[in-house]
Amino acid sequence: MPVRLRYLLHRLPLPSLQYYTLLSISLLFANILYYHHLIQVNVKNFTNETNINGTVFVTDAKPFSYAYIQALVSILISQTLSLLILVNAIYCSFGLFVKYVQELVFGEIRLVELQRIKEKFWNYAFYKFCFLFGVLGLENLNELVLWISWFSFLACALLLCQLSKDRFELLSVSASIRRRPLVKILCLLISLLAISSILLTICFLVGLKYGGLSIFFFMLAETILLILDICYLLFKYTFQYHIFEQQEQNPLSASNEHRSYMIYYIEFLYHVITLIIDIIHNLQMLFYHQTFMSMSSLIFFMQLKPLFNELTQRLKRHKSYRNAMIRMEKKYPLLTKYDLEQKYMKQNHVSSLDEVCSICWEKFEKARCLP
Repeated sequence: MPVRLRYLLHRLPLPSLQYYTLLSISLLFANILYYHHLIQVNVKNFTNETNINGTVFVTDAKPFSYAYIQALVSILISQTLSLLILVNAIYCSFGLFVKYVQELVFGEIRLVELQRIKEKFWNYAFYKFCFLFGVLGLENLNELVLWISWFSFLACALLLCQLSKDRFELLSVSASIRRRPLVKILCLLISLLAISSILLTICFLVGLKYGGLSIFFFMLAETILLILDICYLLFKYTFQYHIFEQQEQNPLSASNEHRSYMIYYIEFLYHVITLIIDIIHNLQMLFYHQTFMSMSSLIFFMQLKPLFNELTQRLKRHKSYRNAMIRMEKKYPLLTKYDLEQKYMKQNHVSSLDEVCSICWEKFEKARCLP
């Protein structure tokens, strides 16, 4: 997103969640009461038909009956303004639920976390706006509502993932880690993974069947990126929980060298796979309409450059890491347990099994020979 546009979005005088909720509830009830009054006027005129903008709705005289509620919902869905008010109320309820989950799992959000969430939300909303009107070129209101609903679920899951990433940075450097926050976030991530599997099923049942192959791949790329984010965070939190349990049982735990290797390669695979999928997704959006002189095409083309740069830089860093590891293995070979025993016997030590490094406070299970 352009920096100037991001600055303008941050300066928008948006209402607080309380005022937005109050406004949404007021509009919804006013809308329902208006059409309820319109139906009751027709009932008093001894007719069970309500004509709204040329559309005739058959209504029952009994309020709150099944036929009455069905007719009222049909009226609300058929009218453009009423549909927007109803959808806004549903989004407001969904936002309140996400806010409740955030307070239940994470508690109070730090200023840094709030800033990152805002940046991610506006960036996501900007590119999805370009996708809906620049790539798909939507004109039907019902299709627009469906796509916004789809992206709303994805956006909430991505924001919760971003909050989990930021909270992991805090927990990983904290001196005292409690079990309860880790368990809460793990439960949240497992729930998000279950929701993502439902979204993946929707991709196949709805996107592939009714939207075609291109729409299916648009939906599939977003869902796979979300699933990769959740799986990566699940691995990090599970690993952190395992370390926490191990440190509680035995503070002088085994060496973390193999852990660092595993974490590095999983992070490397995660970053490379997500970048490749993101690049392919942007290329599909770029070539979907085969028009390269539009503003949306320019935006997605500009988005490809940082993605390509990040991928090449990541591969270069991995190559440098591999070269450094190979040189270290050659220059500083590992000592066997027999070599360690002989070393400690020369220093008048009985055994090296109980020895602890004075720097990292880990057992001497592995050591390297200095030149």
